Amino acid sequence: MARLTLKRKSNQSLILYTSDGPIQITLGDTNKSEVKVHVDAPRTVHVFRSELINTALGR
Repeated sequence: MARLTLKRKSNQSLILYTSDGPIQITLGDTNKSEVKVHVDAPRTVHVFRSELINTALGR
């Protein structure tokens, strides 16, 4: 797996192009410890929070 690290400001977004269609990830409001992340994706793309997957897998 590869990692790309970018700096983004509030209300800026990234677009990932997949075979199912584009996925747009937009950073919303931020405070000291949280950032709102908006994900627009085709219905065929499943989006999960990593802590839920890790819990389900017993990690």
